[in-house]
Amino acid sequence: MDALLHGRLLCDTLRLGDLDDGERARLAALWRDADQGALVALALHEGAELWLQRRLKAAEIALADDARATLGAAATRVRAGVMRADAALARVAGIFASAGVEMVPLKSAALRRLTGRLPLADARGVSDVDLLVPELEADRASVVLRGHQFVPLQAEESRPPGHHHRVPLADAWGVAVELHESTHQAVRPAEAWRRATHRPQLAWIDGHQLQLASDTELLWHALVHANRDAGEQARIGLRLRYWLDGAVLVAGSVIDWSLIRSRLDGGELDSPELARAWLWWAASLAGRSLGFSEIGMGELGALDLPRLLAWRLHVLARHSAESRWREKLLEEGARAEGGLPRRARNPGASFVAGARSAAAALAARAAHAAWKAGLRGSDGFTQEFPAPTTPPT
Repeated sequence: MDALLHGRLLCDTLRLGDLDDGERARLAALWRDADQGALVALALHEGAELWLQRRLKAAEIALADDARATLGAAATRVRAGVMRADAALARVAGIFASAGVEMVPLKSAALRRLTGRLPLADARGVSDVDLLVPELEADRASVVLRGHQFVPLQAEESRPPGHHHRVPLADAWGVAVELHESTHQAVRPAEAWRRATHRPQLAWIDGHQLQLASDTELLWHALVHANRDAGEQARIGLRLRYWLDGAVLVAGSVIDWSLIRSRLDGGELDSPELARAWLWWAASLAGRSLGFSEIGMGELGALDLPRLLAWRLHVLARHSAESRWREKLLEEGARAEGGLPRRARNPGASFVAGARSAAAALAARAAHAAWKAGLRGSDGFTQEFPAPTTPPT
């Protein structure tokens, strides 16, 4: 089975929803023929280990011993991290309730409160807790947490100007709490707070009531987060772990698509076409389809998720985790698949370092283009393409 078929198999397996007997039999047959170790390694790289484990269980697919053990150990680590994050959220909720500080949990911290009606909303690994607080309360919120032994993980001056959250504060177990004044640099803090608290939904954690943003706002924030991170580092922002949030919301929620479309058309995002393609694939993973009326686009667009996963399989099989060349290949391949320009030069780099980085990016793009061309008539998983003998910088 070649790389592209492996990518399609992973997407088909992760797709949410009930499976009939015929689909279970089809997936089981494909998994028997697949390189299970490579697919499990890819799921770990994508941050989709718990997601994959649960979907394999739903499909009644038993992996070979080594693959099952690797996936099981990784899923256990994810669950442990989620438990630590939830304990930190509960503690902060109690502290802020006593101090009269308002907050709205963001991203996974919010979605995990909705698993009763959004299955798999708690299947993404987390290592921190993201909270939105009113702009005028941000300083006091930080002081309150520091007074309860939450310590900064970095110096305040190291935070980039205009960054969307304060310096993370960690509890005694090392869980970082990130206090956001806005959800995106293009959105004023007052508007971000208005959106998050407009028609909120309520949830509870350890006896403390939480207000959560609407499902539409949660979906928009998941999209914004992925879009922003993809622009900065596509090999990270275009990983499956981000798509899980979108998929569970599209699968189980009533979304105000007119609002989503108006924001896509309104210029809030740097890469609106990538955002539309991201939403299309989130819906595909949810077992749904989106069209022009929802996102303003009737076609798939540039992004091909199974092919992106196939490229990662190709790279991960040939380059070690320590290889800087691997990082370049993953980054530029993801940027090419997402229709993004080559990664911008580091502003602090010297002319020589910048030129070398640009040359490496060009070489990585060429390697990706050659690999993609080879998919048309050969095995993309096993075919090798030449790489520089000296890893570029």
